[in-house]
Order: sequence, then structure tokens, then C-alpha cells
Amino acid sequence: MCGRFQMTPEAWAAASRLASVPDFIEIPLGFIYPGTPAGILTAGKEGLTSRIARFGWKWNPDKRLQINARCETVWNSPLFGPWMKKDRVVIPASCFFEWTPDKEMIRCMEPGSKVLYMAGFLAENSFVILTTAANASIRDIHHRMPLVLLPEQVAPWIQDETAARRMTQLVPPGMETAPYLFQQPRLF
Repeated sequence: MCGRFQMTPEAWAAASRLASVPDFIEIPLGFIYPGTPAGILTAGKEGLTSRIARFGWKWNPDKRLQINARCETVWNSPLFGPWMKKDRVVIPASCFFEWTPDKEMIRCMEPGSKVLYMAGFLAENSFVILTTAANASIRDIHHRMPLVLLPEQVAPWIQDETAARRMTQLVPPGMETAPYLFQQPRLF
């Protein structure tokens, strides 16, 4: 389950090459948690564009934020299916985090890249990240992982429902993983 990811200036610079960025938005950087805003890529009038949306959808006031949806069932879900058909988005990040059964935080990055692209959908100005069965690079850490797309899959994911349906069956690319150690900032 993807419940936290990070956006660095380098990752956003790489992602912004795929979409127009309106001058008036400032992309949130750093750790992105459920309930916080993040930059996403979505369909625009003239191709892909970027915007700010909140991570997690509160579809029912009595329920917790919905932050993930399963690729295997999302298209046929009465709750998620309508959003998938009309508002697919891509969430760029420098990395995402998973936790081992021993609660160790692991950073997961795409090897050789400053940015990775997670598939999702937008609902009421909030986004949900799609998850799939973990591939070999993540399986020992967690049984699920975000559906990570290659850069050339970003536009088809957002703009072509038939292509997007096929992509929900793909195995994401292998990730580079490493324990994430918080560093105490120094004052001097």
C-alpha cells in the first residue's frame, strides 16, 4: 500500500517535461502524506497539464480517506469505475515508501531516474493511487505496490481508456530499494 511518497525539485523538473505547468501553481515538495496536496499530471485542453490535488479521497464522511485502489477490481467497482473512465491521472514522485513487517521504512526508487510515475484517478479534487501485486523487487518488503508507469505510458494512461485498461494488468518496472534513515537537521 502506498501511503507516503516524496517529491523533490529534480523529480518535478523531470515530470514537468511531459505536461504544461500553469504559471500560477506552486508544486508542493517534500513528503506527501494522505490528506496533503501534491502535483499531478492530468488531461488538458491541449495535451497534458499539471495541477494540485489532495492525496486521498473522502468519499464518505464516516469513512477514512481512500488513498489506494486495487488495479484488479478498479474498473468494475461501482465506487471507482466511473472516475477511472473519465479522470485518470499520473502522480509523479521521486520515490515512494513501503514498510516491512518489522515497521522499517524502505525508500523505493526507479533505478537511474529522478522521477517515477504512479497511476491513479481523480475524484472531487482528490487523487487515489492504484496498487498492484508487488513485483520481485518489492515482494519481500510488501505484498502490494503502486502501479508505476514508464514515461512513454503517461500520456496513453491519461488519454486512452483502452490503453489504460491494458496497463492495469502490467507488472511495474523493478525498483531500487534501500532503508530510509531520517537525518536530524543540523543548526550549525
